[in-house]
Amino acid sequence: MLAERIGSSQLAEMAALGAILEGGLGARDLPRVWALVAPQAAAAGELEARVTVQAGPASRPVVAIAVHGVLALVCQRCLEPVRWPVDVDVALTVVSDEAGTRELADPFDSVLLDAEGMLHLRDAVEDEILAVLPLAPLHADLGECRASSMAGPEPGPAAQVHRPFADLGALLGRRDRQGGQ
Repeated sequence: MLAERIGSSQLAEMAALGAILEGGLGARDLPRVWALVAPQAAAAGELEARVTVQAGPASRPVVAIAVHGVLALVCQRCLEPVRWPVDVDVALTVVSDEAGTRELADPFDSVLLDAEGMLHLRDAVEDEILAVLPLAPLHADLGECRASSMAGPEPGPAAQVHRPFADLGALLGRRDRQGGQ
């Protein structure tokens, strides 16, 4: 289980030690991720998280987040569960304010401490998980998707198609011919 919040002095100590926090992380522990999980899924998903705190540039702590596992998301085609792999590997430099982010070199991602100097670790992990999830998850194999089997029969030749604007083109064509004479 990951800590909710870590103070800046604790982060500095952890960075000096190269502290590692690891353990299971259930989808229920992350409210924004939980909102995306298929409610009818037998197993919502269990993720393995590993957070390493180490010293970074300019003596700023760097939080390396690695999360791996599978979540049961809602397929946007058939609304049934689809197993979606989660693979997060990111390093975030901890900064105390927006000015600190501008001082970092370009390739560094950052995470801000709150006004009390606390890092919301679980929120940072959840943000990174959400960043790798698709906006509209779909079954990769259409054969697994119930939407493909739910498609109705093809309309036969006897099916009548109602086209309310079909005569509009004819009316417009007549007016163009009359106006041109």
